[in-house]
Amino acid sequence: MPISSSIGIALFGGDDELTADELVVEADIAMYDAKEAGKDRYAVYERTDGRRELRSIRGNWNERLRPAALDQTLPYLLGTRSSA
Repeated sequence: MPISSSIGIALFGGDDELTADELVVEADIAMYDAKEAGKDRYAVYERTDGRRELRSIRGNWNERLRPAALDQTLPYLLGTRSSA
C-alpha cells in the first residue's frame, strides 16, 4: 500500500516573539496548504498580514477546544457522543 505525506514547516528565528502553540499553529496551516497542493508535498508557512489573521483565528479555536479535549467533553460539543 503506497504511503504519502504532507508536511507543514514553520520557521523559528530564535528572536521571534512566538509561543510554542503559535508555532505549531503555523506548521498546521502550512500542512493544510501542502495537502491542498496534492500528495507528497511540503509547504513553508509565510508570515504575512493575512496569514497572521488566520493564525490568530486557528489559535483561538485551539485554545477553545483544548479544555474540552482534556476533560473529554469534546464529543458532546461536536455532537458525536456515543450511546455506549
